[in-house]
Amino acid sequence: MRGRFPPAASALVLGLAATPYVLNAIATPGGQIFGGAVCLPYDRNVYVALIEQGQRGALRLNDPFTTEPHRSFVRPLWSLVGACSRPFGLSASNAYLASGALLAAFFLWILWRFLLRLPVSTNTRQLAFLLVPLGSGIGWILSSERIESLRRIYQIVAPDRMDVESSVFLSLLAYPQAAATMALMLALLASVASSLDSPRWLPRIGAGAAALAIGFVHPHDLVTLAGALGVWIALEWRAGRNPRSSAAACIAPAAAAAVALAYHADTYAADAVYRETFGVATLTPHPFSYVIAFLPAILLAPFGVSWALSGGPFPRMLLAWAVAVPFLLYLPIPTQRRVIVGYAIPLYVLAAAGLPRALHASRRLLPALSPDRMPETSPCSPRCPRNPFCPPRNTVRTPQPTAPSPGSPITAARAPRCSVRFASATARRASAAPASSPAIRPAPCAWRKSSRPSARILIPQRPPRTEAIS
Repeated sequence: MRGRFPPAASALVLGLAATPYVLNAIATPGGQIFGGAVCLPYDRNVYVALIEQGQRGALRLNDPFTTEPHRSFVRPLWSLVGACSRPFGLSASNAYLASGALLAAFFLWILWRFLLRLPVSTNTRQLAFLLVPLGSGIGWILSSERIESLRRIYQIVAPDRMDVESSVFLSLLAYPQAAATMALMLALLASVASSLDSPRWLPRIGAGAAALAIGFVHPHDLVTLAGALGVWIALEWRAGRNPRSSAAACIAPAAAAAVALAYHADTYAADAVYRETFGVATLTPHPFSYVIAFLPAILLAPFGVSWALSGGPFPRMLLAWAVAVPFLLYLPIPTQRRVIVGYAIPLYVLAAAGLPRALHASRRLLPALSPDRMPETSPCSPRCPRNPFCPPRNTVRTPQPTAPSPGSPITAARAPRCSVRFASATARRASAAPASSPAIRPAPCAWRKSSRPSARILIPQRPPRTEAIS
């Protein structure tokens, strides 16, 4: 499964996302129809109305929930969904649900393709693939009464339970355009990173097309992309790359985003209905609310920063995304909260990459496993690269003298156990020893064998002497 798309994990994610819809459809009383909305039904009704216009072949759509005269606007996603569902005879509501499932599967495929570009192990890649759509904070532990009291007193909410934009799972559950936006953002970032020092124009064209699509599907994320790419150029400069080449890779998406922003600015200034509909204030809650929403990832993501800085342009792109969004959330714009769409992607990937390092650090911090308090039977070699508890290089741990057992002419001190050369030398010594002397048996190695030269060992005999095996 190193390079193949994991169908079982994808089916698990899609099945969990579809479970609330199935349960609500089963629990619908007789004589009633389940409308297909498990959250935010008002927004869902607007999108269904736009799909109905797309099924009639309209390319420029209108808001049917107002009697005010207004200009038609372009929403290519809903026009495309309506045009594709018309040959199958689907209703607008069923087309909305079908588009959500297809776009969620498309997002999972793009996510896996992006994870294949990262220098991580297969287990880490699979863990990140599950954490991104299924990861959550601790808000689900809090009861509704506790959340309400926190909101009244401290203005703190639980975004992982209530905010669709901050949770990938809720986005897959509620908004088809959110899944499309996250997939397009990953495709754009991968195309920009691939176009570095590349003479091909295909990645640049793909980045421009993805930026243009984001501008018409969810234009608020253009702010996120601008901040992430700016931080990424700075990180590439820190890594020793010429900032001109990094900036040149961002020219195509910047030009495409400028086209979309020009259209939205003109429509926003000329039409009052468009301004009232798409300029609704969605302000960011208290910063501690996002600590509740991303607490497990916040604890593990710092351990993946060193991996991202040294892993190449793709990990640095994720790090730039993770660094830029907390500052963009509190910009003086009316749609602050919208820029957090997809933020769980870089955060949980960094957390998955930092999990082995966090476990390594936790073992070293445990006093019971510190080098000064290791048991006498614990394997440790100053030359073993896999042992996190070994002393520094070029140091030798002197074995403690042990009392010889009764009737034993030779007492072997504890020696390093992680060297192939030591094992072979000990075998030769045992074969050359007299029949009256007991054979020296090496203890099994608890760590991965190393091809490095063995450390100095001491074998007390009668009289005691020191032998070195180089």
